[in-house]
Amino acid sequence: MHKIILIFIPFLIIFNSQCHLPPSQESQNKDFDQISTLIETSDRILNLKYLDEEIEFEVEGVQYISFKFLVDKKLKGSSEVNDEIFVTFEKKIFNNLFTNAKNEKLEINTYTDYTFFLIGRAKKNIFPKMLGGSLWFINGTPSIYITNSYSIEIVSRIDILKNLSNEFQNINTLDKIKFNEIIKSNSK
Repeated sequence: MHKIILIFIPFLIIFNSQCHLPPSQESQNKDFDQISTLIETSDRILNLKYLDEEIEFEVEGVQYISFKFLVDKKLKGSSEVNDEIFVTFEKKIFNNLFTNAKNEKLEINTYTDYTFFLIGRAKKNIFPKMLGGSLWFINGTPSIYITNSYSIEIVSRIDILKNLSNEFQNINTLDKIKFNEIIKSNSK
């Protein structure tokens, strides 16, 4: 009996530790074909304005870039209007993001309105302190939208943009108000 207990204790310890770890960002960072699934799995959905501040850094051999935004409107999550938030990207992921309307590489700028679908992760102490207590990443693809008052541009990888589902293709026909209404109605 004593041997059986000694054999199962390591399994219990491993099982217990795995139950309390959140899934890695990579396992949730997926390609979506339904807006409702993207909304449901996002921790925060925010309309953002870029504050013209970015930092580049390396952690454990991975290059990152973080952009500082001002929350213009909260559609889901715990942020409030006028909160400041950094959104962090692996540099190789950021460098492969394009807009669907112009097929141009994404450039974050101060005169554009954005809607981001985000997931948060607890920040290790090896990341810059100015990023706050959590790291905020995009929740897969397509998770970034350029939201003009009259149209929506989807931002994603080229392969995703070429194969968007009808549901995402229909987003291009919406204006910002209708897009926000769809998000709000699906995030209840």
